Amino acid sequence: MRYVIYGAGELGKKALFFLGCFRVYKFADNKKAGSNCEGKEIITYREMKELYDRENDIIVVIASEKFCKQMEKQVRGDEIKRYFVFHKNDIDEINGVLPSYWLYHQVVTLSYLQSLSRYYIEECRYIGIYGTNKFLPYLLAEVMEQSPFAELVVISDGCMDGVNTLGIKTADLEQCINNLDCLILNVKHCDDPVRERLSVLNLNFRIVDLAELETFEPAYQHKELAVYKDIHKGKRIFVIGNGPSLRIEDLERLHENGEICIGVNTIYRVYDRTRWRADYIGIGDLMGICYEDIVRLKEKIFLADNDHHIPSTGCERVPNICYFHQIRELFYPNRSRFSDDLTKGFFSGATIVYDFGIQLAAYMGAKEIYLLGVDNHYPEGDNWKTSHFIEDYYSEVQIKKMKNAGLQWASIQTEKTIKQYEAAERYSKAHSFRIYNATRGGALEVFERVKFDSLF
Repeated sequence: MRYVIYGAGELGKKALFFLGCFRVYKFADNKKAGSNCEGKEIITYREMKELYDRENDIIVVIASEKFCKQMEKQVRGDEIKRYFVFHKNDIDEINGVLPSYWLYHQVVTLSYLQSLSRYYIEECRYIGIYGTNKFLPYLLAEVMEQSPFAELVVISDGCMDGVNTLGIKTADLEQCINNLDCLILNVKHCDDPVRERLSVLNLNFRIVDLAELETFEPAYQHKELAVYKDIHKGKRIFVIGNGPSLRIEDLERLHENGEICIGVNTIYRVYDRTRWRADYIGIGDLMGICYEDIVRLKEKIFLADNDHHIPSTGCERVPNICYFHQIRELFYPNRSRFSDDLTKGFFSGATIVYDFGIQLAAYMGAKEIYLLGVDNHYPEGDNWKTSHFIEDYYSEVQIKKMKNAGLQWASIQTEKTIKQYEAAERYSKAHSFRIYNATRGGALEVFERVKFDSLF
């Protein structure tokens, strides 16, 4: 696609800088026609209109603070549909809607060019774009650039009033879903439940999800985790939470029966009171660990990279450490996602049991997953001491460290964890394994309950 900037003033120059010199073909400005602007020819409005009518790859960009409304009225009157208005604040405001993710404690923002180029959409012939905002024309222009022979449709998300679609037709998802070979999702997980709708359908087209681009980030690729794929295929795995209901004698029972167990965070603080040991431990709470604890552990430790790993923990020197990436999606109030390729990341949210434990057990090929100590609520009171199954779950040093860091106790966000567990339950039913809740009491009712003692 080629841009013709209608307005060769200062705002037009900013538009040239923002859109890219190679994408901008000409300027149009009756008062300055015959000269050039920043090396680009300036033509008359009439010449621009003739060019638009003759060539099907021209997009008109209106760039004028003073005469914007009159120019837009003129363009519409001449049935120029492939146009949009460039505003001086677009350069800053578009960053709020562009695909982004965290890396090394900074936000990485990708342009639509960078985002779409990772998906090779030039192979597609019928592309739907779902999700509208004021910068939709920029996305549509990039789709047309990268897939010039495709037919496009903007799919209604329920708020199409005043949306500029560059003249591209609109339709409901149900009207075009059988014809698509590519669907571009341009909405955050928390803003729209479309992914839930799609997850229950038998789809035969590609989904380009602009909210999940961090899975392409090389720093987050943990290929070494592939060795755990189906490592316990067909077996049962216990995922141990650290809720108040967990009993040390239950851990002893697991030890006596040789059960495969996944523990989370600082479950190892109970080791001086039991023979039980977790086979795998996943740690997402980096404020709650220290090098002196980790170095003594013999089981495999999985440490959340948290925007890539934090060297100050000292854990990068421990040979049994491997990292996993937490895809920090903002999913609520919709359901979270469930990862089927842990080398690209675990979908995170509000509890490490879901963020790590259940997804790892499924990846390992478990036929049955049993939750134990997953209360899904915390008692009232001084929760630094009473929130877990042992009072010294956090040491005094760690509590002081977290308080000094400005952290305050935040009880479990059950409305979010329920959504996550619902996602896990639905995924398990669709992929031929089951999740059971063997917790003694608690408030988690998403999964079928079983009595822990009946399992042996």
